[in-house]
Amino acid sequence: MTSQYPIPAIEVEGIPELDPNGLLPSGIYLVSYLALLEKYQDDAIRSNFLNGLTLYMQSLRSLGCALAVYIDGSFVTSKDRPSDIDIVVELPKSNSHEMIKARALDFWEENRWLIRRSDLIAQRFNLDCHFWEPANQTGGQNDLIDYFQRLRAKDAFDKGLPPDHRKGIVKVAI
Repeated sequence: MTSQYPIPAIEVEGIPELDPNGLLPSGIYLVSYLALLEKYQDDAIRSNFLNGLTLYMQSLRSLGCALAVYIDGSFVTSKDRPSDIDIVVELPKSNSHEMIKARALDFWEENRWLIRRSDLIAQRFNLDCHFWEPANQTGGQNDLIDYFQRLRAKDAFDKGLPPDHRKGIVKVAI
């Protein structure tokens, strides 16, 4: 269950307990989809969001155009009522041209929105979706995965944490 890109991830059986601030401990936790379900299926709100994530991941799997989904935001915190699931979809290098050649063109054209239209994904699956092509990233502040591991300044301030505080995110292979 590893990506073709050197992203440091901690492979774990389950998702760790939240820290005293209600956040996942710093790191990328590589878990199976089953482990994700086991962690959140007993929470009615989160379970409902997982239905949308399940359908979306099945769609990505059928397209064969994504490597992993990173899960972040209030969904993986102690917040009682998250409003959605924040995800980052990891796309392989040279996704568009090589994938079109590898798939039937009509199927690709009909379903391409699944990896390009965040607005439609939000409406259909209740996901706040971002797309990440590691080959096009320079690292550091411009790296989307790095960005999502940092608390927003307001959230850090509200929790009495430094503005550069890092938190954990969950990675599930497609």
